[in-house]
Amino acid sequence: MAVKELGNLAVSIFCRNMSMLISAGIDAEESVGLLADDAAANDFRDAAKAVQNRMLTGQPQLSAAMQESGYFPTHACKMLAAGEKTGKSENVLKSLADYYESRDRLSRKMRSAVNYPMILLILTAAILVLLLVRVLPVFTNVYRSLAGGLTTSAYVYLRVAYVVGTVALILAIVFGVFLLLTARTVRGNGADNASSVGFLSKFGPAKDAISKLSLAHFTQVLHLFVASGADVDTSITAAQELVSDPVTRAKVDAVRTHMKEDNVGLSRAIYDKGLFEPLYARLFMSAVKAGQTEQMLGKLASSFSLEADEAVDSLIDSIEPVISAFLTIAVGIVLLSTMIPLIGILGAV
Repeated sequence: MAVKELGNLAVSIFCRNMSMLISAGIDAEESVGLLADDAAANDFRDAAKAVQNRMLTGQPQLSAAMQESGYFPTHACKMLAAGEKTGKSENVLKSLADYYESRDRLSRKMRSAVNYPMILLILTAAILVLLLVRVLPVFTNVYRSLAGGLTTSAYVYLRVAYVVGTVALILAIVFGVFLLLTARTVRGNGADNASSVGFLSKFGPAKDAISKLSLAHFTQVLHLFVASGADVDTSITAAQELVSDPVTRAKVDAVRTHMKEDNVGLSRAIYDKGLFEPLYARLFMSAVKAGQTEQMLGKLASSFSLEADEAVDSLIDSIEPVISAFLTIAVGIVLLSTMIPLIGILGAV
């Protein structure tokens, strides 16, 4: 039976607890057993038990047992496997815990930011459907009965009401899809949300946020692989697999090609191909020369994550007033177009 992959927060809790237990001198097999015994009856305990069972049946590596269980993201298992080869399992687990905790925090923040505009869209769409399906037909019949048929002016106004209401309803649905895709993009990883990213990157307002999110994600994963002791080529290849934005992915591919064909280092290739902004690229080059590649990647990942958060906030903040203003105006036009013929009829009586 297929199992459900754990969420970001559960993966973070698992990795953090394993890191603490291993640092206390408890081996991986016993640590997983402690987690399985202490956890409540949920997916987390099922995941811990699945990992424990595989280790008890002869799988010595924690990363391989996690991969075989099916409960953990593939790239997390790959990072841990690289850390196990270099004796950095504890540090990698801690870094993974921090990474997935930040992903969970961003996901919750995105859900909170999307809730209000989604509620607004649902309520407005319901009002528009009520106007189009129930209210406008009633007024049309009333005007027809009062005047013995629809006058030209009444017909025009009601037609405007129908057209504006229908267009507003369609746009409300489009805005709703846009918000859902934005939320999915922030929560997703790599190929899991490539279609969402490709769709959103075509919208001008979302392009900057998508680009910064992808760059932050790439840098975080690159830092994790480098911290685990993996070589640069393996690190950048694995990190690229998790980039969904086509523009960022093309730049990363150009960096890899430049490194391979021109025999230059990672920092130089990043600077030449413009993957990072010039200031950040120069800082990274200086850090590499000083032997602080891992530390600088960690700082850059944090900086890019903050910039991505601000870009997402700016996107949501710009969407809310646009949605509110447009839908308010649309409902107002529909109501006015419905009532104006009645005012004319009453004035002629």
